[in-house]
Amino acid sequence: MNLQGVDPGQRRLLAGLGAAVGCVLWVQLLWVPQSTRARQRADEWRKLQREVEEIRRQAAQLPQLEAARRKLTADLAGVAAGQGAAEGQLPGLLERITQAARQSRVRIATLKPRVHLDQLKRDASGALEVPLELVGAAGYHQLGAFLDALERSPDLIRVRELELRPGASDIWTHQVSMTLLLYLASGPPRTQSS
Repeated sequence: MNLQGVDPGQRRLLAGLGAAVGCVLWVQLLWVPQSTRARQRADEWRKLQREVEEIRRQAAQLPQLEAARRKLTADLAGVAAGQGAAEGQLPGLLERITQAARQSRVRIATLKPRVHLDQLKRDASGALEVPLELVGAAGYHQLGAFLDALERSPDLIRVRELELRPGASDIWTHQVSMTLLLYLASGPPRTQSS
């Protein structure tokens, strides 16, 4: 296009218009796509950083997981070899039940076996059945949370009897008594030492 015969004011106007069109094209064709890609890359970078932190957190737990795996392997080997005596399993199981009650805010007054360990019966699978007597106090929600914790427990625990009585001083707290059946892997019979 020849601008020789065009007025200088019109030339400046056309030059300004061309510069404005060029600026708009630069923004639309270069800057907007680049900034969009930069935001996408920044989002991807943040996501990768979160994933790396999660992997680091999991890696930090590997020693504990490995120790737990070794303990479970040893426990399973002991049970398979007949070394898992009920007397050895019972204290840990009672502690886990007590901890579940504490976390559920169930107050335990007594938790004890109903029979002596020498009088335990075996179920059809050969496991020892240990009836436990639990007496305590709890509200409905706390008792429900406790029963849920027992249900989710890796231990084999069954509620045989459950009785609720009104509390003496608090209408929200009830007296609880229940019989739990615990199933323990049995070991070889104990021999009496002389």
